[in-house]
Amino acid sequence: MIYVSEAGAVRTMKLSMAELGQAETHGKRQDPSSQRRAIHPGRQPKTSTGLNLRSLYNAHIRGAFVGKTGTKAIHMIVQFPKALVPAENDDEMLREARAFACSVFGEDAIFADRLDRDEKSQHVVDLFIAPRYQKVTKHTCKTAISTSKHLQELAVAKGHWRPDSKSTASLRAQGQALQTAWHHHLTEVMGLPAVRGKKKMTFGSDWKTPEQLALEEAHRDIGKVAEIYRRNGFEFAEDDRTKPVGVKAEFENEFRRLSMSGDHLFEVVRAFAIRNAELAKENEKKLRRAQSLEDAAQLLKRNFDLKVKEVEQQSAQLRERIVELNASLQETVKIRREAEARLLLVADRENAARDKHADLDGREIRVFAREVNLEESERKLKCDREVVTSTLTDAFNIRDAVLEREKEVKKKADLQQARFDLVAEAIDPHSKVRMVIVGDGIAFEGASQEQENLARWKEWTPVPPGVYAMARQVSVMREAMRELDSREEQLRNDSQLLSNNQHQYADSKAALEARNIELAKRETEVREESQHLRKMIAQAELREGEAISSIQKSNDFIRVATAQFNLVAKALDPESNLTLHLTENGSINFDGIKDERERQTIRSNWSSLFKGLQSIAANFQTLNRAVARAISFEEAWKDIPDTEQSAAVKKALKARQEMSEEDSWAQTMAYYQKGMGRSR
Repeated sequence: MIYVSEAGAVRTMKLSMAELGQAETHGKRQDPSSQRRAIHPGRQPKTSTGLNLRSLYNAHIRGAFVGKTGTKAIHMIVQFPKALVPAENDDEMLREARAFACSVFGEDAIFADRLDRDEKSQHVVDLFIAPRYQKVTKHTCKTAISTSKHLQELAVAKGHWRPDSKSTASLRAQGQALQTAWHHHLTEVMGLPAVRGKKKMTFGSDWKTPEQLALEEAHRDIGKVAEIYRRNGFEFAEDDRTKPVGVKAEFENEFRRLSMSGDHLFEVVRAFAIRNAELAKENEKKLRRAQSLEDAAQLLKRNFDLKVKEVEQQSAQLRERIVELNASLQETVKIRREAEARLLLVADRENAARDKHADLDGREIRVFAREVNLEESERKLKCDREVVTSTLTDAFNIRDAVLEREKEVKKKADLQQARFDLVAEAIDPHSKVRMVIVGDGIAFEGASQEQENLARWKEWTPVPPGVYAMARQVSVMREAMRELDSREEQLRNDSQLLSNNQHQYADSKAALEARNIELAKRETEVREESQHLRKMIAQAELREGEAISSIQKSNDFIRVATAQFNLVAKALDPESNLTLHLTENGSINFDGIKDERERQTIRSNWSSLFKGLQSIAANFQTLNRAVARAISFEEAWKDIPDTEQSAAVKKALKARQEMSEEDSWAQTMAYYQKGMGRSR
């Protein structure tokens, strides 16, 4: 079994320029039929090109050859399977319909598309096509528009027309080929389990308008009701001609006449159709009246939206200002922390410098003490040097005297030696013994250890006292010379040490002076940096105070805005428990919202208010002023027609000028609610 909801459909209609204009009017919902068919008013059609069909067509064919025939474009209606494609996938349906048309007519064929979303059917895409191709003749090659070439080629390609036939493919063959191609696109390209529609068994067009389909459905319902009445044996008297009030009563009277004889069925249907036409006219009048009211509401809504946009802009500016304040506050805190860290670093450096300065002072004291000690040592060395010099002078004098004595002693010794030699030679000319003065004694050279020699030795043993005295003086002199050399060596060492200490003290003193200069320079820099940090901390504290003041003002505006918006809620619905709360972080909480059907009209007209509350809540500084201005619509009401609703609002606005701001707001909303209640 083939279900209609699982099979797609596609059909084409050739359009003239007049019919293209009618299609444009229908797409813009400016004709009666489009308004009658709308079951979802307010839903805008889905389109990627726009709804100005004639201007789009003229731009599309610019530079191409168009024949003089009445047919100018193709209106292709593509229906997707309702059971396989959700109605919410309008973007996918529009995209796939365009892809299918391009596969048949070429990439540069579509000049407009539309998917209506306010009618009962949500699976139909309207495409407006003017296929372009290169027309090649014997002498020329030019771009032309053709509404039949591509469909004939499709019929031959799909096997619905013989290519060897002398005549062109019929419209029936073209339609079958187009339906086959659409089924192939659904199954092969989109991957849907779609089925092929049933083959049409009649000739001619079988397309019917939605009104015709509704009339046929009504006829079927009437037949079912009549069958039920006959099955239950219900009959009416022939002379029963009473007519109850209302359309239903008229239908029942007509049905009573219909039940008496099957021949009157056509009359009943015709009367029902006439009544439907009358009801359609009445509905059209009501629609026009509702349209005027809706236009007034739309104008009010547009003005309110403008106010909301203005408030949103101010809210954005305020949010940017708050962000800047927060950034400034964070920067201030950061600067303050950096300043504190730098102050701690400076304090540490000052302590280190102070410690180094104290260390240098200690070193200076130690150097000074050492210098004093060196001076004392130098003074002592000077005294010792004077003593040594005096001693050396005495020693030199003694040495000179000793040398003189030595010369005399030597002369005497030589003389004595000569005497000894003469005495020895006189005593024994042949003796080989020779007396020699050696050191403190006298030695006899050439003496043998004989008895007679020993006797001679004993005779010469006594040494003259002068020799001993001279030897002792020489020994004393030599000991004094050694002591003098030792003291001179110690004096030279002390002089070298004193010179080294003086050089070291000079270097330490120069380094100390350089360090003092560096510390003085650093102390100046630290003082300047401390002053700069104090200025930055003062500026940060000033900004922090401004931010705290702004936050306090924002909290005050939050309380005022909360009270005023709660007045709005009470004015819209006095019996409602709707309560609005603005939090500190800019979010909005609603309590007591109900979804009663009788209040849907008010909430739909004021939907922009609730949509804009999130952005309005952020505007802490200008919210009170913006809400007060949001109801000032005196200039806007000048362009609204005089209706019962607008008169009530104008009266409220006039009365508001003599009242306070809070009372005028509540009174205005009360009048508006009263007008909306009468319009319902």
